[in-house]
Amino acid sequence: MNRQMIRKNLSFRPALWLILILAAALQSCQPEDNNPDNGSTDNRDKFTGTWHVSENSQVYGTSAYDINLLKKGSDTLMTIENFYNLNFSNKVTVSLNGSGTAFNIPVQVVSGHTISGSGQVTGSSSIHWNYTVNDGGGDDIVTANYSK
Repeated sequence: MNRQMIRKNLSFRPALWLILILAAALQSCQPEDNNPDNGSTDNRDKFTGTWHVSENSQVYGTSAYDINLLKKGSDTLMTIENFYNLNFSNKVTVSLNGSGTAFNIPVQVVSGHTISGSGQVTGSSSIHWNYTVNDGGGDDIVTANYSK
């Protein structure tokens, strides 16, 4: 090999290293998947988290507060903490239908309140609820909108 060929090969190596370093840096700058539910087969995943509630009660009028919606046990059950603004330690169990478009609130007693009703998913980050709450003094008919 002659000297000219050796010099050419040596001058090419730094450029190759620079290309490899830039390629590695660009690969590490790929955007992260900020949607942990992506690819999930559990319909409940998109509903899990904190929701803002706008509630209209026949007894108490309008109110706004937050709830937590959490997965519970089987693949359709969820728990709502602070339902009806009863406190985060009080939990209401709801079931999500198989298509992930509607909720059922089976009759249950939570902190002395008999609760039942239903919810309809109205958008990717909204649920409309209709429920009845009875604290022993009569039924309170309630509508609520949950939004993320």
